[in-house]
Amino acid sequence: MSVCDLLIQIIGVFVSVCVAVLVLRYELKKREREATLEYYHSVSKEAHELRNKINAVFKKGAKIELSNKEENENGLKDAVYRFLSLYEQVSVGVNLGILDLEVFMRIMGRTFIRWYERLEPVIKESRKNGMLTKYGDFEELVNVMAEKYERCPKKYSPRTKYTQLRQEKQKEKQQ
Repeated sequence: MSVCDLLIQIIGVFVSVCVAVLVLRYELKKREREATLEYYHSVSKEAHELRNKINAVFKKGAKIELSNKEENENGLKDAVYRFLSLYEQVSVGVNLGILDLEVFMRIMGRTFIRWYERLEPVIKESRKNGMLTKYGDFEELVNVMAEKYERCPKKYSPRTKYTQLRQEKQKEKQQ
């Protein structure tokens, strides 16, 4: 066996290993994306019911602050804290890389950020008892998402082209 043959075999093994690593990384990323969709689907019904319960008491988009009356009214306090728990769980998954950030941003996007803003008074109140990092993953994910929206607004607005087309058609109808 010549040196040239040996070199060709080594290069072949190296290329094979590189291809295997790339395929494995692709498959892992694909699985991460699938897991994100599966998880979202598994909690979306409960989250929707909780959102409706919260929105029935608080005007849609309004900040949520629990007073003594509202805390006991129709299980509202339980609904708010269960909702926060769901959002904290998904945030942990995304922050640890178990769930995919890009997919999550396309599914929840700015809605997730708006809910953080609405729930911020409850989060701050829950931290007053010494648990300063309570809902910290939720807050961290919101900050990461907000930063991505600021840096690349078009990338994370998949409806932009659709919205532009719809606006153009409306202008044509008006003329």
